[in-house]
Order: sequence, then C-alpha cells, then structure tokens
Amino acid sequence: MGEGPLEERMGLSLRDFLTLESQARLGAHEELEAKVREMEAKAKEELARKTQAFAHRETALTQELSCLRPAEKDLKKRIFDKGQEYTQLDSKVLPLRTRVVELEEEAEATKAKMTKLEERVVSREV
Repeated sequence: MGEGPLEERMGLSLRDFLTLESQARLGAHEELEAKVREMEAKAKEELARKTQAFAHRETALTQELSCLRPAEKDLKKRIFDKGQEYTQLDSKVLPLRTRVVELEEEAEATKAKMTKLEERVVSREV
C-alpha cells in the first residue's frame, strides 16, 4: 500500500485508520450499551418503588375494608331492626287511626243529636 492523501495528512495508514474507526464504533456501541443498561436499571428501580408503593396502598385499603365490613353488617342489622320496629308500630297505629276516625264520626253524630235535642227543647219552651 502506498501512501495516499490520508496517510500524508494524518500520518496513518489506511489499515491503522480503519482499525481506529472500528475501535471508535465499538467504543460508541459500548457507551450506548452502558446507557441502555443504566436506563434499564433506573426503570427496574422505579418499577420496584412503584410496586412497593402499590403493595402498601393495597394493604392499607384491604385493612380499611376489613374494618368497614363489620360496621356495614352492623348498620344493615340496625336498618333491618328499625324496619321491623316500624312494621310493628304501624300494625299498632293502624287500628288506632281507624278507631280515631270512628270516634270522630261518633262525635259528629252526637253533636248532631245534641243540636236536634236543643232545638226540640227550645221549641217546647216557646
């Protein structure tokens, strides 16, 4: 191989130049791989943090839910008991309402009778 313009300017043979170029590419490839490994490590760390945070939240929500379930059962029972109480009271109140209506009707009838009797007494006196 003869000395060409490259060899004259840089003082390198073509073979030396190609070796340096391949080494530079290999170095750039290694740098890129290192950056990819670094990004992968960061992504794994972030995933681990988020997974741990999710597990903590899930545990907290599970505990809260387990605490709320007995309270929910208690409230349902209390609602059912109030419904039963309402039904019992309503069964007692309904006959009383009917009796009140009957007594009001009797009072009206009695009032009407008293008015007639008073009219007869007044007409006899006159």
